[in-house]
Amino acid sequence: MIVKDRLFLLEQSDSFFRSAQTLPDSHGACRIIICLGEFLRFSASGRETELHCRQFQIIPPDEACTITQPVPQRANFLYLSLEPGFWDICAFRGPHTLYAAAKLPAAESCLEDRELENILALASKITSEYQMESQSYYAFRYSWISEILMDIYKNISPACPGPEENSVIPEIIRFLENSFTQKISIDMLSAKFFVSKYHLMRQFKKETGCTIHHFILNKRINHACSLMLRQVPPSEACYLSGFTDYSLFFKSFTKITGFSPSQYPSGLHSQTG
Repeated sequence: MIVKDRLFLLEQSDSFFRSAQTLPDSHGACRIIICLGEFLRFSASGRETELHCRQFQIIPPDEACTITQPVPQRANFLYLSLEPGFWDICAFRGPHTLYAAAKLPAAESCLEDRELENILALASKITSEYQMESQSYYAFRYSWISEILMDIYKNISPACPGPEENSVIPEIIRFLENSFTQKISIDMLSAKFFVSKYHLMRQFKKETGCTIHHFILNKRINHACSLMLRQVPPSEACYLSGFTDYSLFFKSFTKITGFSPSQYPSGLHSQTG
């Protein structure tokens, strides 16, 4: 099944490929391919690559990617193509780190089991919501893709080392996921988790690929979307989601969703993906 959105393409395949088959692409897109089977062979700009289960490869823009899996082996993989405009609305830090990772050996880019499970669950959610043309798809699709990128980003090494031993960041993420509607500041997190705020900001961005501010903002906007889908007025959804200023809520909401709060969710019906 292929999900074709205006800013990304997501494909999960478990099929036989007849000879060489080039994966879909567009100018300037950054691509990620994850092996889900025993192995996967493909060619990018003439370079033959073989991935094994849980390994992934970043493919730079404008490099043709062709599956060269030998018959009768199935080509079992997840493929994500991200348009340049995606980074303008994504909480993720941007494509430059992914481009740098394209030069790394495939063996150095491998997902943990739990991370692959989370990515596949998100991909399945995106696909099923896309097929149903649900309001949830149009509300959360970019957030779900951002979550996939965060799991991938943590495993880009050595350009971006994963969590340090005894890192406090996973604990902070759990706290933020349960407390994002409350008033949160860097100083508060620093005091609560006994870590320098400057080290906290650097380490959080290194391990997740986004800033603490963008992480919280993304959670609050998603929550506001959920509330408004249940007919909660925007003025109430704003404050129930943790915002203290409606003008900031309006600006952030419009940038991330493409709709003003007053247009949402009625404007979703006019979307075609």
